[in-house]
Amino acid sequence: MEKAFFNAPISVNEPIKSYVPGSPEHDVVLKTYKSMFYSQIDVPIYINGKNIC
Repeated sequence: MEKAFFNAPISVNEPIKSYVPGSPEHDVVLKTYKSMFYSQIDVPIYINGKNIC
């Protein structure tokens, strides 16, 4: 039977954000959501190695 000493690092959590309306975190998330919602993504379609559209 082996004897060992384990030193686990102390965990440090990230700060908890509330995301309440009017907070800076809420504004950033809403701005990012709207920019992604209104953006258009072009997805090419390949069938049998040929580009369709």
